[in-house]
Amino acid sequence: VEMCDTLQVSQTGATGTITITGGDFDDLTGGLYRLKEKVEYTVSVSDVADFITPSAQTVTATHDQSRTMSFTYIHKPVLTVNVTGGTVAGRSVVFSTAGGTSVTKTTDSAGKAEAVLEADTEYTITVDAQEHYITPSAQTKTMSGGDTDSITFTYVACPIIAITLTDTKLQNAIPVSVWKGSAKVKDITMNCSTGTATNNVEVSEPGAYTIKATPASGTVADVSVTATAGTTVTAT
Repeated sequence: VEMCDTLQVSQTGATGTITITGGDFDDLTGGLYRLKEKVEYTVSVSDVADFITPSAQTVTATHDQSRTMSFTYIHKPVLTVNVTGGTVAGRSVVFSTAGGTSVTKTTDSAGKAEAVLEADTEYTITVDAQEHYITPSAQTKTMSGGDTDSITFTYVACPIIAITLTDTKLQNAIPVSVWKGSAKVKDITMNCSTGTATNNVEVSEPGAYTIKATPASGTVADVSVTATAGTTVTAT
């Protein structure tokens, strides 16, 4: 009587469902199989959540051989995003690929969000806008299987331009505008009926600004300032 080969299949990292095709076999439990035909068998394991699925393997049964086969699952890369500045809880973090696949996570009370990503794939990570803060620039990340890493997004308060306007004519409702280059970014009205008025104007980004006042009577010279994120600059 001709003896059959046996095949012991082991798995590390995770445990999936074993599938054998190509010929008849007996499942002897515990990952041990009796290969009943002298043919090439293909052995594969199923997907397991958050792990990279090992490739299928083949074995050709002959006669009375004890064979072994091992499958190693590697955890998919894990990226942790830390958010600082402003309100850190409940921030929306989007992990997207050039192919259009995206995953959205929400930061916890500590400003942390974690995502399991596909290996060897470039992701662009963005965070949502937060009122009164400059939205941090997007970041990119490519990771390999088994990797863990972290990145940080820091929200910085929008610049403030503290405008002080003095008018000896004591005029009310003087139009004042804030310009960034050739673009007007803000219109306000200032009341100088007591001689001096102040107004704090928030702008959305750092840079050079020009403040222009156009009273009904008299003229006011333009004032240029450079606004920096997280600070207040004075324009008088």
